[in-house]
Amino acid sequence: MRVKVSPRLEARRSGVARALHEAVLPARLLLVAKTMLAVGLAWAIAPHMPGVTDDYPYYAPLGALVSMYPTLMGSAKSSLQTLLGLAAGIGLATLIVLTVGPTWWSIPLVVGLGVLVSGTGWFGVGREYVPMAALFVLIIGGQNADDYSLGYLTQMAVGVVVGLVVNLLIAPAPLTAVAAARIEAFRARLSAHLHDIGDAVSESWPPEHEQWVDDAASLAETTMSLRTALTDADEQARQSACGGAVPRPATSTTSLRASTGSPTSSETSRTPRPTPSGTDRARWPSTLPCRNRCPQPATRSPR
Repeated sequence: MRVKVSPRLEARRSGVARALHEAVLPARLLLVAKTMLAVGLAWAIAPHMPGVTDDYPYYAPLGALVSMYPTLMGSAKSSLQTLLGLAAGIGLATLIVLTVGPTWWSIPLVVGLGVLVSGTGWFGVGREYVPMAALFVLIIGGQNADDYSLGYLTQMAVGVVVGLVVNLLIAPAPLTAVAAARIEAFRARLSAHLHDIGDAVSESWPPEHEQWVDDAASLAETTMSLRTALTDADEQARQSACGGAVPRPATSTTSLRASTGSPTSSETSRTPRPTPSGTDRARWPSTLPCRNRCPQPATRSPR
């Protein structure tokens, strides 16, 4: 007798298989190799830095690690945000060192200030390094907080530069395959969710609340993963169009977005957008497609 497997369980099984498959895709394996190379080069260069910075070589591989992203623009952006977060945290710790020094109440205070400053949204992915850097300077730096701060920031910058150079010299693999895999995962998850809705209509009511919550959370997670993959693929396509050393993918991101129903830039420019008013504004989605995400060529007015 053949046991019938529910669509939800089948979707979870296929999701595990797709996750394992995505982990060994060429783009991911290339990123693994580039990360290993950048970390090794940063560790080899760090002991040769001048002054007191060579006493802290272990931060150079960390800088290389945080700078490795699938796209060159993503690496540059995250690296700059990380260095800004470190500089802000070191600045907060320096104020404590120059005034009251590290005490039982000043260390929690500077950590709280770091968490407060990181919540401004100015530092992006580097927001976590604001309180972390302040804490490290006061606790690990101690009496040599100035030397530690210099070594910490310098060696992180060395690792970041090494990571950017590796990303620049070794072109990333096309990310459309990753985006296509995420689309298939999204389709399977959405199909399983719709199956559950169809079963709930014909069965007892109300449906199991926990099951629907789990399905909705899983679908939201898959949607977020798909959105990230499409964003990375679009970013790589723009870099390739601007002359970057990125191989042109066989499948365009426009066709991938069309397969999921996501609007392309040309479609959003032709489609009129109604303006919400009154109570409808509260239900209006906060993330509408924006044609201004890509830089538009400047137009000159006729003389």
